[in-house]
Amino acid sequence: MNLPVIAYIDGGSRGNPGPAGYGVSIETSEGAIINKLTGAIGVATNNNAEYRGLIAALEYLVERQHHDVIIRSDSQLLTRQMSGQYRVKHPTLRKLHIRAKELEALLANVKYEYIPRELNQRADKLANVAMDETIDAEHTSLPVHSSANPSRPTVLSVGIDIEDVGRVKDLIRRYGDRFTRRIF
Repeated sequence: MNLPVIAYIDGGSRGNPGPAGYGVSIETSEGAIINKLTGAIGVATNNNAEYRGLIAALEYLVERQHHDVIIRSDSQLLTRQMSGQYRVKHPTLRKLHIRAKELEALLANVKYEYIPRELNQRADKLANVAMDETIDAEHTSLPVHSSANPSRPTVLSVGIDIEDVGRVKDLIRRYGDRFTRRIF
């Protein structure tokens, strides 16, 4: 009999919504770390970040064919929604919930456990690293020279060089609101 793999997941947002990210610690039943996952996801809610962490964990577990899994999270909402105790009402969370259920169906046995925050410190630290990456990306600016005064650089807050404006317009035309929500 194979012992289950345990995925500790956490997601967070500074501002809710605000700069968000998730952290996942994949461990053996004995506590040895198999892998750590993080993701900076831009501006999102903490519940969105929790689900994104769950999806990242499930994708990892499916890819590596771990079939007996325990998911531990300090989010009662997530663990109860995934266990079927709560309905998923929010449209964005509903989409993420459906994706998580699709991945869950590819695994033989998945159990969701709520744990207190103090027992989820490793995943919490990883989520904080991811949120810091989101904040750093939002505040990264590249100086560019304007033709009016090349000795005094102007700054584009999203870090896009003036020569790339045409490409940005093309991306906005092609991807519309999905691009601007994610980047700006």
